[in-house]
Amino acid sequence: MIYPLIKRSADIIFAIIGLIFFTPIILICCILLILSGEFSPLYRSYRVGYKGELFQIFKLRTMRKIKHQPSVHFTDHGDERITLLGKVLRASKLDELPQFLNILSGELSFVGPRPQLPEIFQKYDANTQAMLKTIKPGVTGIGSLLFRDEAQMLKRISPKNREKFYDQTIVTSKGSLEVWYIDNKSFYTDFKILCFTVFVLFYTRAVKLHNYFTGIPDLEIYSSPKEY
Repeated sequence: MIYPLIKRSADIIFAIIGLIFFTPIILICCILLILSGEFSPLYRSYRVGYKGELFQIFKLRTMRKIKHQPSVHFTDHGDERITLLGKVLRASKLDELPQFLNILSGELSFVGPRPQLPEIFQKYDANTQAMLKTIKPGVTGIGSLLFRDEAQMLKRISPKNREKFYDQTIVTSKGSLEVWYIDNKSFYTDFKILCFTVFVLFYTRAVKLHNYFTGIPDLEIYSSPKEY
């Protein structure tokens, strides 16, 4: 019982500090988005959270809607929906700053399984879905950390097969990682994930981080994904 209590207390304290420090940056980003022609700079999207309940996650908008283009549930390599400013916000992770609000409201923690769109969540197997419903999702997590180069993985796959590869390989692999986190969650694991999250912001060509987490699933996708 000590772990969730201290974790929630830390979430509240650091979310308040984060909002105080980063609110001016969020406002500047919103102004830049408006000046670039985006009159709705705050993006809201439903995600699956604790106990399987849906909540609205907040982000700065980085993608434009393209008429007559079918909806895609993942961000492809070279995705033309991403704006120029959006690329900067995504690379710096500034688009995630509004999620301090989700942390304060209790919908997110700083560290936990990354919350997924309902249509992606349904692609997990029954056991993974059940496990994910037992814990609060996070702004950063082991799945999003180790798949920080997801677009580069998709680049190696034929465009016509990328959706299949994403659904059958990336989603499954992320699910295995999130289950590993749930089974191994601790203050030390959370601290390590936070440290590496900050680290890869400044050193994107970091070594394979899965080598630094004991007992993590051995996923071949890191080195040589099978052909699709």
